[in-house]
Amino acid sequence: MQLLNLDDYRFILISLSTVILFNACDYATCIDASTKIKEFGYPLETHEVWTDDRAHLGLERIPHNGNKVIGKPVLLMHGLFSDSYIFAANNSSLSFVLSDAGFDVWLYNTRGVGLSRTLSIYKRPGSLPNMNRISWNFSFHEMGVYDMTAVIDFILKKTEYPKLDVVGYSLGATIAFVCLSDKPEYNAKVNKLVLIAPATNFKTSPVTTFFKQFPKIVSVILLYRV
Repeated sequence: MQLLNLDDYRFILISLSTVILFNACDYATCIDASTKIKEFGYPLETHEVWTDDRAHLGLERIPHNGNKVIGKPVLLMHGLFSDSYIFAANNSSLSFVLSDAGFDVWLYNTRGVGLSRTLSIYKRPGSLPNMNRISWNFSFHEMGVYDMTAVIDFILKKTEYPKLDVVGYSLGATIAFVCLSDKPEYNAKVNKLVLIAPATNFKTSPVTTFFKQFPKIVSVILLYRV
């Protein structure tokens, strides 16, 4: 048995701080895209989508910026360790910029986070959460093959547009790559695809490094490393 060195502790501290920063407030419901959308005076709709593998997803929608004119739909897809809040954090966030530009903005929440998490673990408003109601046996593959396809079909049916624009950030870009490569027929349903910091090479990804070091993170509780 060997004690962890200073570099080990530093890595673990940074890794755990990152996870806590992006998740703690969400779990305490103090970060919420819906609240921010209403706070900044934009109209809000929330929608539920069921996937073919029975995942329960939640979407926020900003149909217009108050002028009642609904434009072309655009889907915003967030990154890892976050939810749709990153597109609505302040009054100059991307969702509001696009809404002011005339787009019909749709905010996607991956399985288990944001509005998707709320819909999945609460039977009704005010009830106690039940995390066992969420299946955690999934990856970005299911998010691309099942989630994004279901969301695209839902939005196009709701808006009666033949195509939509997609903006993917980090993991959101990965999901888009999976969807459009494994389900090539959906390329015909996407007008413009904008990818920000796309995550595709996991051999050099910080996320991969994090999970390779996971035994160290567990062992910090015991203060020893095997």
